[in-house]
Amino acid sequence: MLISAGIHYPRATPQMWPDIIAKSKEGGAEVIQTYVFWSEHEPVRGQYNFEGKNDLVKFVKLVGSYGLYLHLRIGPYVCAEWNFGGFPVWLRDIPGIEFRTDNAPFKEEMQRFVKKIVDLMREEMLFRGKVVRSSCCRSRMNMETWKVRTASEGRNMLNGLLEWL
Repeated sequence: MLISAGIHYPRATPQMWPDIIAKSKEGGAEVIQTYVFWSEHEPVRGQYNFEGKNDLVKFVKLVGSYGLYLHLRIGPYVCAEWNFGGFPVWLRDIPGIEFRTDNAPFKEEMQRFVKKIVDLMREEMLFRGKVVRSSCCRSRMNMETWKVRTASEGRNMLNGLLEWL
């Protein structure tokens, strides 16, 4: 069993991260859990922000420099007492979208964002046991409407994540 601590990197400045991570390690943490806040990283559709307090790669590498692993919680819905559950506000303007359901427009947007995050981690070689040891998607989804209907559908849904973990 691993002991984890949750750190929401956008709630602090990058200058604060080393102290927060060090204190987590001193407190016995072996794994840092962090949400990826979609609204922070894509405030405008197709325009990404990974700078300053949103520098996810810098945060992940810093966690690794302390000898800790990371559990990357991509969401897309994170709740975390964050406005709109971490969804970008522009998402509500997508025609036909229904949040947190088995809805094609929602799943297409979600897949695009998740792929962006996975590709970032892949480019930096932060997966496959390096720093990112685990990940999860679809935090707090309404599972009654998100049932996997076939084994191949389930496999296809998970393939993007399983490739890099």
